[in-house]
Amino acid sequence: METHGIFDRVCLDLENEKEIIKLMDSAVIFMEGGKNEDLKILEIENEEVKAVENDDKKSEGADGDKPKEDGEKNGEKDGNKKKSRDYSGYDDDDDISDNSPSDAGGDDVPPDSKQGKEKKLEDGESEEPAKPRALHRTHSIFMRSLPPFINKQEIVNLCKEYEGFVRVAFSLQDQHRFLRRCWVTFNRDVNIKDICWKLNKIRLRDSELNPVVNRDLTRRVRAVSGISQHASCARNDLRNIARLIVHLDAKWKLWENVKAKGEEEGGDKEVKENPWLKNISDYLVDETSAEEEELLGANGEKKTEESEKEEDSAAVAITRDDELIKVLDRLLYYLRIVHSVDYYNASEYFCEDEMPNRCGIVHARGPIPPNMLTKKNIDEFQKKIQSETCAHPQLQGETERRRGKKTWS
Repeated sequence: METHGIFDRVCLDLENEKEIIKLMDSAVIFMEGGKNEDLKILEIENEEVKAVENDDKKSEGADGDKPKEDGEKNGEKDGNKKKSRDYSGYDDDDDISDNSPSDAGGDDVPPDSKQGKEKKLEDGESEEPAKPRALHRTHSIFMRSLPPFINKQEIVNLCKEYEGFVRVAFSLQDQHRFLRRCWVTFNRDVNIKDICWKLNKIRLRDSELNPVVNRDLTRRVRAVSGISQHASCARNDLRNIARLIVHLDAKWKLWENVKAKGEEEGGDKEVKENPWLKNISDYLVDETSAEEEELLGANGEKKTEESEKEEDSAAVAITRDDELIKVLDRLLYYLRIVHSVDYYNASEYFCEDEMPNRCGIVHARGPIPPNMLTKKNIDEFQKKIQSETCAHPQLQGETERRRGKKTWS
């Protein structure tokens, strides 16, 4: 996906909802072991959706027309029947005898018949290519409350007996509840209701599972405030995301063991830095007129103190830097797909690799607010985002263990 420049073409804006969903689904297809041929299923689904929308429009237009009288309808039906008899040729026995397959020669074999397919294979022609697989679409069953003495392996052993079983996901242990939630994922081509009904009849360790069919996601792309399009907000977000990526990469040791061949040195060279973070320093540095402020001296400082309240209440026009947004979106996609972190929602989707929908939900920038904003509104928005994201990595690892977090197998 990176080599084809997909991340550079799709901006993480709400107006690009369909393109964002397609990008996320493409990533899921590759995660599930798919190939480039499987990406064609996304185009097929888009064509089917467009065909359904066109049919709905036609049906709405047909409902608006006035119905014709019964006599005209019957006349049209009779005319159609006459036309079908005229063109069918069933009254002409000579035509039927000439076109019958019994009079055909032995060398003329229809290409769609079994003999024709065998003849093609003998001539060296291959069969039709395999159809693209919809690896991004799944069915799932949800179990709301499982007791702590039922472990994950028992659910796996129970559900893998059914055709199309893929994986099982457990929710994180809650400090206030001992019961856990469970999602069981199956392939899209199974009868999920039949499997759910069979599981309803089973008791595991004298406990009812109470499974229900999990619905598909409705709103996969959700909007945040359009203030995030402002250039200063985007630059501040880029700083936070760069720090977050460095922290998470170091935590999971993603780039420590990766090696790339150095063409100039003629040997193997260890890659210790994330290549996605290269060439972003130009967008992280702020510019200021420090020399001018120094020359103004005390008068400038006095003027700044007096006008501080006026600047906070003054209206600010939202300016968008497309180049900065392009760099920011690349890192937002990296953070969402690789680390399952939705930056604009300030949340991490734990165990997403085991959930039914990988890369299911993402938050995108909404439209620019129609009302005028002040500098105070923009500063408050930046502080809110920064406080939520900067505190995020420290709530894991050693801190959780010191607080007494327990893990359940």
